[in-house]
Amino acid sequence: MPRIRWPGRLLCLPLLVGAVSACAIFAPTGGLPREPFDDIPVPPAFLPYSNDWSLIRSGRATAARLVYQTELSVEAAATALERSLRDKGWQLTGREPLTRNGFTGQALVFLKATDTCRAELVPSPTTTRLDLIVARLGDAR
Repeated sequence: MPRIRWPGRLLCLPLLVGAVSACAIFAPTGGLPREPFDDIPVPPAFLPYSNDWSLIRSGRATAARLVYQTELSVEAAATALERSLRDKGWQLTGREPLTRNGFTGQALVFLKATDTCRAELVPSPTTTRLDLIVARLGDAR
């Protein structure tokens, strides 16, 4: 087994540092947890999409936009999300067609006490994008 000499080891160091830095840059949720709210479970097939996430908390309100992608169809993703939210006490109160960038999907509205969660599911050629827009009053769970 050949040994790597010192000059070869020094060349490996920048490659290792670059690889670790790339992992930090392309982290799937940009530092936000996969499920920032205990009562808004996300089905395992939903993968966080980091570029568009935002979470704002104040003493009286919380607002969030959580973005995921999945290989599920819009219909299957909507069913999975509805099931997981219903299990945590959310009630589906509205469903309407939604068109974005030439693709037609669905918008679902869920309520739980004074909290609202709007899910926008839009297909693309390869995946379904899911935007969860959350508005909460009172304590930030």
